[in-house]
Amino acid sequence: MKKSHHNNTFTAGFTLVEMLIVIAIVAILASVALVSVRGVRESASDTKRISDLSKVQTFLEIYYNKTGKYPNETTWDGLQTELQAQNIVATNIPQDPLGVTRSYAYGVQPGTFQRYVLRAQLLDPAHKNLTDANEIDTTEYGVVCNDTNDGYYCISSF
Repeated sequence: MKKSHHNNTFTAGFTLVEMLIVIAIVAILASVALVSVRGVRESASDTKRISDLSKVQTFLEIYYNKTGKYPNETTWDGLQTELQAQNIVATNIPQDPLGVTRSYAYGVQPGTFQRYVLRAQLLDPAHKNLTDANEIDTTEYGVVCNDTNDGYYCISSF
């Protein structure tokens, strides 16, 4: 508290230096919080991508049980259309949480249509699922699955 020169009363207030220190502390805390939230967001997006591929894998197995082969499609949208045409899904199949920048991919074995591969690009190129024994690291049926730099997570038919 400062004593006023005019009439011996005390006034409450902060000095400019105190205000600047408080603003600096708040800014530091906010930046730390934003960095930690970003990591959680990336992890959540990658978890959703992996879950989405599992869902589509289930739809593909239902399709196979119904038709004896996997859909002869080369795009994600084509796959969705075919699954809807066979009444496997009533709505759209899952789409990448970040949109087309990291879109999902589907490829099928030419001719016999007895095997397929699904791909999602993870934000974390060191994600633990990229070292899973069932994860593919080669190009299969036109779908690039090399995860060395791009974080491609690929799974195939059972």
